[in-house]
Parts: sequence; C-alpha cells; structure tokens
Amino acid sequence: MKLFYSNQCGRSMIEMLGVLAIVGMLSIGGIVGYSKAMSKYKLNQTLEQYNFIFNLIESDMDKWKRIKTDNSFFVLTSLWKQMGIIPEEMIKRKTDNRLYDKFGNSFYVRKYNPHISITLFMNNDPNARNVCIALYNNLLLPRHNELKFVYVVLNNKTQLHHFYGDKICAYEQRCLRDMTMTDIVEACQTCSDSTDCALVITWIA
Repeated sequence: MKLFYSNQCGRSMIEMLGVLAIVGMLSIGGIVGYSKAMSKYKLNQTLEQYNFIFNLIESDMDKWKRIKTDNSFFVLTSLWKQMGIIPEEMIKRKTDNRLYDKFGNSFYVRKYNPHISITLFMNNDPNARNVCIALYNNLLLPRHNELKFVYVVLNNKTQLHHFYGDKICAYEQRCLRDMTMTDIVEACQTCSDSTDCALVITWIA
C-alpha cells in the first residue's frame, strides 16, 4: 500500500514562537526609543520655558529694579500673571505666586534688595536632576558674566554648591565659568536626594 502525504504549508509552532519573540524585542526597543525621544522633547520644551523667563528678566531688568515696594522683596511672577505676559501652560493656580515647568517643577521670580532671582524648587520630581543639569549647561553657564551667583539651598537655609559670576568671582571663590560636568552633577544630585531643595539663580543688580 502506498501512502501519500500532502505538502505541508504554514509554519511550525517553534517558528511562530521565534517570530513572536523577535517582534516582542523590536516592540520593546521601539517603546524605549520613543520614550527617550519624548523625554528629550519635553526637556527641550522645558528649557524654552526657562529661556522665556530669563529673557523676560534680562530684557526689562531696569524696569523690574525700579519697582518700589514696602517689603524687603517683591514677587515678580505674581505681577507678570496680572500683566498677562505668562503663557497659560505655566500657570496652575492664578492665586499663588509660582509658575510651573513641563515637568511640574515650580518656581518664582522675586526682586530682593535690589537683585532679581529665581528660586526653582527641584524636589519631588524624578526628572528634576535632568532639568537641573540642562539648565546649567544651556542657560546658566552661558550667562556667567550676567549672573551674580547660583547655589543650592536645603530646607530654606543650608546653602551648598555656590558658584559666582564673573563680576564678583574673587580669589579662592568658585567661578561659574569654571564649572565642570562633575560640579554640575554634584549640585543637581543634591536636589535629587532631598525632599526640600531649591536652585537659586541671582542676577547682578
């Protein structure tokens, strides 16, 4: 008796499992790549927000310094909200004096005897370290001649990682223009490890 076998079409289970494994790995790689691209895009948007605020301070510095108040400091972010010059995306509550970046970090700008400074609260956000590093590299170091100093403050009193701008950086002080990547990471890591931490950026009056 002769046995006839039909031609087998299709794939074996092992082959199908192999294809599924490859597709799964490609999908994971694609998701990771997309996630990194979106994080970088969001970080770039955040830098644009701070660049807007920095330019707002610097373009009308004389105007802000001439503001007369009864207090030792005056919160400019509240004034800017009233003036309608702050993008809506940076405002969460119209009644407070803070603005917010794309990652949810809050900050305010104030005039203080008669310097103008930004206090950026870097705690409680997993992306705070990356935001901090990007700020130093892209916005702070290029302004080493305009800024008075930059430092990290813990619990609203302990000041760390002081770096001074060109016009006041004296002998044995740490100059902003000389900051290394190691210095930047150390400063920003301070905020990543703390539950109450802020980055203070001050302009020369």
